[in-house]
Formats: sequence, C-alpha cells, structure tokens
Amino acid sequence: MKRPPIHSMGNRSLSLDWAFTVLELLTVMAIIAVLAGLILAGAGYAQQKAARDRARAEIAALGAALENFKADQGEYPVGAANSGTDSSIRLYSALTNGTYFYDASDTGKYVQVPVYFEYRKDMTGTASGSLFYMDPFGNSYNYRRGDNANAVNKGSYDLWSTAGTGTTTSATAQAKWITNWN
Repeated sequence: MKRPPIHSMGNRSLSLDWAFTVLELLTVMAIIAVLAGLILAGAGYAQQKAARDRARAEIAALGAALENFKADQGEYPVGAANSGTDSSIRLYSALTNGTYFYDASDTGKYVQVPVYFEYRKDMTGTASGSLFYMDPFGNSYNYRRGDNANAVNKGSYDLWSTAGTGTTTSATAQAKWITNWN
C-alpha cells in the first residue's frame, strides 16, 4: 500500500512505498526470541553431554595410568581415607608429580616414580597449595583403592566424577555419577 509523502521539497516528495508496522516488527522479534531460546537450550544439552563424554574419556585415561603404575610399583597408589579433593591430590601426586609416592606398606617411605599421566592444563585445580585432578564440571575426581572398606571394586580401585552433583551422596545424585564400575 502506498503511504502518503513524508516530506515535500517543492515539486519533489520523499515517500515510503513500503514499511513494517510496529505489530509486524514485534511479531518478528518474538519469533526470533523463541528460536534463540530453542537453540540455547539445545546448546546447553550438547555442552552437558560433551562434559560427560570428556569425563568418561579422562577416567579411562586415568585408569590406564593407574594400571601402568601398578605394573611398575606392584600396587595401586594409596588413596585418602575419604573421597574428594584429598584423594584426587594423592592421585595427582602418584601419577603426575613424578617426585614421590607415599608407600603405605612402609610408613614414611617415599619412592621416586615416573610420570604416568600427562594432563591438560584445564584438568587441574589447587587446594591448600596442592594440585589435584579436576573433572569437566569443576569438581575433583574421586579415587579410592580397592582395599578401602567402601570400595566397589575390591582388589582394584574406584575412580569417579560426581558429574556436577557436588558432594551429595544420595541415590539420585549417585545415579548421575560417571564411574569406572558402571
């Protein structure tokens, strides 16, 4: 529909032959907003899935390093009494630090060990001045040797990520964990 002239300059006039109404503009903006919301929701799901896949791959790589450690040292590294950051610090020290491993069979004995695991820089965190392995969700990996009373894999080791559920040990949270025993 032809609109009336906006501005006249003598016998020449400037006119708009075609323009959007405010309602049409608002409708288009609403459609764009809905589509953006759908895309962002899908991107969030993809990011979560990628983090879970990366945690599985890192657990597998740490597991291979633990097996190499056992082949050389005759046993798995000593874990902490509790899971969490302390256990991840000990795991880091045994597999990556390359300096010393605390041998539980001879209290106070430190042994030189090779580096068993090369890590990505974004895979570590710091707690109390010590480095530990951090999962893609920003929490420490948990490690426990098979001789621990709470171990699932007796005679071996347990290695898991809480997958962003924090320190909650409820059955619902544990169902989301990424473990080496499932």
